[in-house]
Amino acid sequence: MNKVVQRRENNNKVCIGTHNGIFHCDDALAVAMMAIYAKNIEVIRSRNINILKQTDLVLDVGNKTYDHHQQGGNGVRENGVKYASAGLIWRDFGAMIVERVIEEANIRLTDEEISKIVDDIDICVIQEVDKQDNGEKPFNHQFRFVDSFLPNWNNKKESFDKSFEECVDVLEKIFKQVILQKARMDSCPIVFMESIMSPDSSNKAFNGNDILSEVIFSLINEEYSKNGKSAKKYPQAMLAWGTYGKDIVRSLTEETLTAKEMKMVLDYVGQNIFLAANDIISDGIFENLFQFISAYKLDYKDEMEFHSKLNECLSVTKQVLRKVISKGISICLAPKEASIRLANPETHIGNILIIPAQTFTWLDYMVNYNDNSNSPIDFVVFPYPDGGYALQCVPLSIKDSFSKRIPLPEDWAGLSGSDLQKVSGVASATFCHNGRFFARTNELNDAITMCQIATKGYGEKGSGIGY
Repeated sequence: MNKVVQRRENNNKVCIGTHNGIFHCDDALAVAMMAIYAKNIEVIRSRNINILKQTDLVLDVGNKTYDHHQQGGNGVRENGVKYASAGLIWRDFGAMIVERVIEEANIRLTDEEISKIVDDIDICVIQEVDKQDNGEKPFNHQFRFVDSFLPNWNNKKESFDKSFEECVDVLEKIFKQVILQKARMDSCPIVFMESIMSPDSSNKAFNGNDILSEVIFSLINEEYSKNGKSAKKYPQAMLAWGTYGKDIVRSLTEETLTAKEMKMVLDYVGQNIFLAANDIISDGIFENLFQFISAYKLDYKDEMEFHSKLNECLSVTKQVLRKVISKGISICLAPKEASIRLANPETHIGNILIIPAQTFTWLDYMVNYNDNSNSPIDFVVFPYPDGGYALQCVPLSIKDSFSKRIPLPEDWAGLSGSDLQKVSGVASATFCHNGRFFARTNELNDAITMCQIATKGYGEKGSGIGY
């Protein structure tokens, strides 16, 4: 089903409304899709209904057509995969988005061929994004790097809105390539496969190893040139990272890292580079955050187009690598902060731990702590980016990260505002996720109270740990 978004009067931009604060792959990709569709968009990030009413289209918030957080969700595909905001946008605008991309590339396809591309991309990409946001596993898509664009807990200078804007820009470029690759494969499959499989093809420059090797060389040259130094170029990305990693990390942080912390950062980034250089999707612990590079493998007949896309791929990869390194730094500093907070009675309250930010990387540390403690932590509470506080349930294990040691009450699921306040009895409660693992309040004490209510209700059920 195709829909048209009417622009507001006297405005040549389509105004997209979505929630502020933390963002995920589904809402960021949904906005990127609309940027391709409309070509010129304005994004307003807010949870204020009166502000959102002024936009042309609202997604991932508001319990309307393109939101999926209302009680019971917002529809399920025939194969059972629930819709998230990315899937809802793709359902209604996918065909027109494909048309925009192939038109720019001078590719002509029939309506039937376009419909097939829309269905194929939904199955291979969009459904995987929706599954991730709805807590369904396993999932696999090219945009796993999105979390690396979130402002890190240890960097107060980063803005959620600016980070969202940067992330959407990257997603828009990559998603165009995903569509273009599928369109060219469908329009001329034999030529396409020969072009990407041939050892003599110029497309070999688009493999993960070559791209990352070039990006690492570029980053270290930026740093060395400040002191009149020059770097040697290495053909292997892992060798380049092993040689220059420390200097690149130091150039991207004001933190003084211990030798142990530096090793943690180098290992975290290095493992991601290793997966990309060897074209491995996952090793069971780490995911290939550079999987998107494969979307740039196309049959480029024109030399100028080839170099243009090569430069775009290098630029996008450099942006992502910078973010992955910054994420690695925040991860390595988190255990020390968590240990301090566990020892402080003001931040460790019963089975609740107050952490500094939603982007604080607590999961691994907390699961390990619980495995070795007689007084486990069942909830983390943190300041919410756009005001107020939020709580999140601690899972049973790292592998089963969508499980909950103690879930929030069933009758809270999907409720917000006065409805949630009435049912929960918590005066400033504002939202409870359908999955019963996350809720928000305006006051810190009320967030703690919600955790305590859930704990009491769970204990009264007399069940074993977890749901």
